[in-house]
Amino acid sequence: MKQIETNRGKINSYSSFSASSEHGGLLAALGLAGAAILGVIIWWILADTHQNSSNELFLFPWVLITAVVVATPSAVLLYQKKFDLFHPLVFAAWSYFVPAFVIGGLVLVFGISEPPFMYLIDNPEYTLPLTFVYIALGFGGLSLGYALPWGRILGQKLSAKVFPVWNWAPADVVLPSVILLAFGVFFFLSAWIAGSIGYQKIDLTDSLSSANYFFSLLMLEASLMLWLFIFKAKNISVFHLISLCLLLLVVLFRVTLAGSKSSLLYIIVLIAMAFAYSGRRLRFKQAASFALIGFLALMIGVIYGNTFRQLRGSEDKTSFNQYISQAEQTLEIITTQDPTNTILTGFAGLAERIEVASSFAVVVANYEKLAPYEAAYGLENNIWTYTWTAFIPRVLWAEKPLVSDARGYSELYFNYGDNSFAMTPMGDLLRNFGPIGVPLGMLLLGFILRIIYAALIENQTATIGRVAMYYMLLTSFTYEGFYGTILPSMIRVAFVAIISLLFVNLMTRRQIRF
Repeated sequence: MKQIETNRGKINSYSSFSASSEHGGLLAALGLAGAAILGVIIWWILADTHQNSSNELFLFPWVLITAVVVATPSAVLLYQKKFDLFHPLVFAAWSYFVPAFVIGGLVLVFGISEPPFMYLIDNPEYTLPLTFVYIALGFGGLSLGYALPWGRILGQKLSAKVFPVWNWAPADVVLPSVILLAFGVFFFLSAWIAGSIGYQKIDLTDSLSSANYFFSLLMLEASLMLWLFIFKAKNISVFHLISLCLLLLVVLFRVTLAGSKSSLLYIIVLIAMAFAYSGRRLRFKQAASFALIGFLALMIGVIYGNTFRQLRGSEDKTSFNQYISQAEQTLEIITTQDPTNTILTGFAGLAERIEVASSFAVVVANYEKLAPYEAAYGLENNIWTYTWTAFIPRVLWAEKPLVSDARGYSELYFNYGDNSFAMTPMGDLLRNFGPIGVPLGMLLLGFILRIIYAALIENQTATIGRVAMYYMLLTSFTYEGFYGTILPSMIRVAFVAIISLLFVNLMTRRQIRF
């Protein structure tokens, strides 16, 4: 208790890092976004897309308004000298809203990407600007919910009374982290076999698929702690090198089986968070390096993912050996084809991947007229249904409604059920509660994120345990998915994280230090 009281109110090592180097972090983020926007404009001019393809130039002011709304919290935090790259609002802005809706919006404006489902958007001159209004309202609601003082107060109380300090020496977490890593690999393989991970059809009725998936996240949590062990080191030993080799093998294993275009980017985000919270000063050079590596990771992921999916041809389940063989063939194709063609194809795929506003616009255009048919696809009142049924195991309720049936949504709204189109929390809220639900629902999410940040990071000692818990909760959901899955996912991830961290705490009491 004395340790807890001592650390209360103390500015952690990362907080002092934030105050002294926020210019570097923000300039790196702004620089990358600016370079991407400039690249989009240059590409548009050189490729003559304004002459030979459709564009939506009338959208430009609305994209600009959205950019201002999304960037405002980062600017305010910079002014207050509280900028943190992994602050909930900063993370949401630069990891999703800026790429998907600002840069992606410019991709749509200049006609660089022409989604095949644009015909589903009636009266685009009205619907597309309205879509960006909802995006701005959503992020505005998220920011307002975070700004409410009660979230900070509640988070501070939880920090003092519920969350332990978990202040372990870096060397103490190596052995328990390796054990958790092994468990994570096991559950990841189990989830892959069950079809809940990888480019294959997901069996949503499998009673163990959800459990396998959430326990597979132990691999990420353990990886974060091992990266913290490496970055906190003053002198590199053989154990640090062994840990690094193990982590690189895990990255290769995860990226190969996941088959996701963004799986490599998620790993870069994990490494960046470990570096930032390790106590090292993230200057402009390091921040720019992580931003560039993140962009390259996404680019590589898009090239690999598109090639792999084209080679597979379908999402039918296959054996482990066949899956690995197809991954090897994918790498062979990428490394042997014309590099120029690979890069151009990658840029085209990246433009298509990051542009999400058009998918959201399909919901905006059709949610009222498709509302009577949602029950037949298991989508009616899905936020309420997903929330309360998520806590009942399917093994106890075999006929439980499907949770997060993205294919049903795609079939109804896009007339194509063989793909998972982006929903976004704003789209889910709009479908369930109408326009008023967008800012109010996002306000609630912002309030929850403030509680988490205040309890684990804000004015707290950035210990390994607290950072691991924060990472798990911050990344427990995606801004591309259903709003109704956010709270259940947070609770499940929190359960896995707490159990695993209690295990680490038990192991650190008696083990060999590295």
